Amino acid sequence: MAFLEAFANSSGQVPCPSVSTTHQVTWFDFVNLKGSTSLTISMLYIEEQFWKDVNGVWGPRVTTFMKDIWENPTAFVLLESQFIVNERESSFVLAKLEYNPDKDDKSRFSVASSLTRIG
Repeated sequence: MAFLEAFANSSGQVPCPSVSTTHQVTWFDFVNLKGSTSLTISMLYIEEQFWKDVNGVWGPRVTTFMKDIWENPTAFVLLESQFIVNERESSFVLAKLEYNPDKDDKSRFSVASSLTRIG
């Protein structure tokens, strides 16, 4: 999680939370060795396609993440990242990042909660 916090605070690629970002997930692919790929994806798509049915546990937690963001649109963002595990599998981390605009640029984002799956 420390890596995600450092990346969010130093890359300039994670948007500051706002009402316009409440239905989005920022997604980073760290498997590509030539550099990370960044996408913005619908929160509902991520939940339905990738997290809802994972072991019957993660779906409700993702729903809680989404609810937190909808209720506090300027306090949180969702970040999903893909990391290599081995030649056939990747690790996916979904992190709810808390945003504190009063902190310095290197510590405004912190991981409030996270989930991990292998796929």
